[in-house]
Amino acid sequence: MKYALIRRNRRVWPIRVQCRMLGVSVAGYHEHLVRRLQIARRRHLSTEALLVHIRAVYAANRGAYGWPRIWRELHAQDIRVGKLSGAVGTHATVDNAAPATKIKRGRCASRFIDRSRIKR
Repeated sequence: MKYALIRRNRRVWPIRVQCRMLGVSVAGYHEHLVRRLQIARRRHLSTEALLVHIRAVYAANRGAYGWPRIWRELHAQDIRVGKLSGAVGTHATVDNAAPATKIKRGRCASRFIDRSRIKR
């Protein structure tokens, strides 16, 4: 909040005077400006550039990565991705999926219950 005020009034008052009045260091203000510029640069990747990065990670892992792992991988590379990867069609492939089994209701627990001990 203080840095935003300094930035807004930088043409009216010198930065050093504003920092002294608000109790912040001049170096801290300049570090904040540098961080803001870096974040702004990372956020403004075009859609095509993001698609290239997503497809590269997907291909590098032979299609085994779904969107959560792709997102984590790109986040580790300081690339911000929204919900774009779902539209790309990068879905993880599952090779050895076990067939789903279903236990019939009532059969699994009833054989373990001793009904003679239940009070009625």
